[in-house]
Amino acid sequence: MTWVAFIKKNIAWVVLAIVLIGYGFLIADNFLTRPYLWLDEGFKMQLGRNFAEFGKIGIQFLPGEVSYSIHNASTGWVLPASLAVFFKIFGTDFFIGRLVASLYLLGFVAFSYLFLWRVWGVREAILGILLLISFSPLYANGKMILAEGPSLFYLTAALYSYYFFKPETKWNAVLSGLLFGLFAAG
Repeated sequence: MTWVAFIKKNIAWVVLAIVLIGYGFLIADNFLTRPYLWLDEGFKMQLGRNFAEFGKIGIQFLPGEVSYSIHNASTGWVLPASLAVFFKIFGTDFFIGRLVASLYLLGFVAFSYLFLWRVWGVREAILGILLLISFSPLYANGKMILAEGPSLFYLTAALYSYYFFKPETKWNAVLSGLLFGLFAAG
């Protein structure tokens, strides 16, 4: 099989790979400097760090004392838990926090593409995903450590799972229910 035949046969997957690689470079531009670190990102970093270190989701106002306040946390447990996993493995770092947010963003773009491809076809999926990634708040503010990124990822993964992963089976119900639950908890 020649490269041309391979690309024609797998055009949807090739386009997805190209879009994700290109979008990854777009996200990586000024990764740690733009947008600037702000209050909400700092709170989310603290939630993940404290969950990794103390096993409690909350803000540390005094050394060793972690307290949870809805006014300070303003997020569910999904983002702090995923940050805590990465912080446990790689250490607590602003780069790691933004990397987690960027991975969620790339996953959102990938599942959006797959969903559009299955609903409308390859051409419409390509146009739809190009329109989506050209939306500047998505790539500029999407790499910030906020709960919206994981929620978008879990919503699109849940929709894709519900409609296309073994429809009308108990595995479909379990997987899509779990993903919709993670979306709601985010």
